[in-house]
Amino acid sequence: MRSRVPSARSLALLLLACVATSGLPACGESKPTSLARELLGKNPPELDLTGGTWLNVPGETLSLAASLGKVVYLEFGFATCPGCHFMAEHMQSWHEQWGEKGLVVISVEHGPQSPLQALEARVRSGAPTHPVLHDRDGRNTVLFAVQGFPSAYLLGRNGKVVWEGVPIRDVAALEAKIKATLGL
Repeated sequence: MRSRVPSARSLALLLLACVATSGLPACGESKPTSLARELLGKNPPELDLTGGTWLNVPGETLSLAASLGKVVYLEFGFATCPGCHFMAEHMQSWHEQWGEKGLVVISVEHGPQSPLQALEARVRSGAPTHPVLHDRDGRNTVLFAVQGFPSAYLLGRNGKVVWEGVPIRDVAALEAKIKATLGL
């Protein structure tokens, strides 16, 4: 009997089947969890800055507690995630449009998927201009129980979560929620 080397297509299908049955969420998907929606109406945990590096925040660090009185859009993602890349344009636009009106846009870049040097080069090129936390060890992904990328939270002026979820599912509804939370 002669052995055959599997084709690239066969290997790709096998890999896809393994991922699909492993329970790991794909980019833009979120795995149901007992933690889902638990942050709505609550104060989220403070960002863990251990091993983190802020970009676009000259001479200071940000904290969610210090952002009281502002509306905060906090998104978890990484550079090679197509859904995260799609959201980056919206986040930049929101930062430019509503930053003066009290919106703070923060990206938390999942360090295990995004090397710091590549992120620094992207920021030096001019996009994004909003604050970015490079989360070297992914501590915040664990802290916030992120189940898929991108995942996001919208915090009202009182610091409580008013929206959470996968932002690419309905960007228009999310944008309307941001505007309403800002009082626009």
